[in-house]
This record gives sequence, C-alpha cells and structure tokens, in this order.
Amino acid sequence: MAKTKTPKFDIGAHVSSSGASPHPDALLFNAPVVTPNAQVSSIQEETGVLKLRFGSLIPADTLVLLHRTSYWSRIPLNELLNEALLQYFESRSEASQLLPERERLKRKLPTA
Repeated sequence: MAKTKTPKFDIGAHVSSSGASPHPDALLFNAPVVTPNAQVSSIQEETGVLKLRFGSLIPADTLVLLHRTSYWSRIPLNELLNEALLQYFESRSEASQLLPERERLKRKLPTA
C-alpha cells in the first residue's frame, strides 16, 4: 500500500491576501520592538501625587487578609495598603534616610 503525501500547511491560504495586509512572515520576523513606556507604569493624579505600580510576593494568607479587610471596610486595596505602610514607616527610623543616588537609579525611583 503506497503512502499518500499530505500537503504541507500553507498559511498563505488561510490569511487574507488583500493589498492592505502584510505577508505573514513580515508580521512574524519584522515586528517592531515594543519598549515599555514610563507613562504606562506611573499615574499622575489631579492632586499632584505621583503613583507608581509595583509588584511583590507576599504569603497567600496575608493577601487574603488584605482583601478581606479591603472588602469589609470598603476601602480600596491600594488605599488600605498605603495607609498600613505609612503607619509602619512611622515606627522605622531608616524610612527617613535618603537612598544613595546610585541605588535610587538602580531601583528606577523618581526621588531618593
């Protein structure tokens, strides 16, 4: 019994070939490099307060407590976290010490 050849998958047959559409290879291999924009990661409020996004890993139980407290107190998560951190920083003397310029740049902070 002779094996029949199956045709290779032709992506061109499945992509619109109108004049406005680029070739699929052009989409894959000539894609523009996207660089993150500083405006995306920060928000300037009307009050003049600069807000920056950050990510961190905390224990799941702590995150659950944070969400519960936020929900039941009807305080947005970011406001609750900010309030808790500010209270914590009041008890820490090192919070008032400025970072060295090299460290500030490394951490990409707007001010030391």
